Amino acid sequence: MVRFFITIILSSISATASNSFDKNCIQCHNKLSSSPQDIMKYYLLTYSGEKNVKMGMDHYMKHPSKDISAMPAQFLSEYGVKKHQKLSEEELNEALNIFWERYKVMNRLK
Repeated sequence: MVRFFITIILSSISATASNSFDKNCIQCHNKLSSSPQDIMKYYLLTYSGEKNVKMGMDHYMKHPSKDISAMPAQFLSEYGVKKHQKLSEEELNEALNIFWERYKVMNRLK
């Protein structure tokens, strides 16, 4: 029952999404066992800063490969490698900027 309501809510959000991240990323990533916060942690551990995280994610989105993924082997064996996305450069940059602003760790430190 809870899943049903979550699906309804996510569907309505994606239908009214106003930015590239919400339209192209969040609806699939919310279905994964790893949350967007967890994904951010893996990328920060691998790339360690805003510029490097965005560059690493940009490269991965353009050339998805198991060898360059920041995600752990267990995640990749469960979900596989992300399929190539046909986002424009502007959409990808917007999505990466929104992802960074929403899930950066500095917003959560006290």
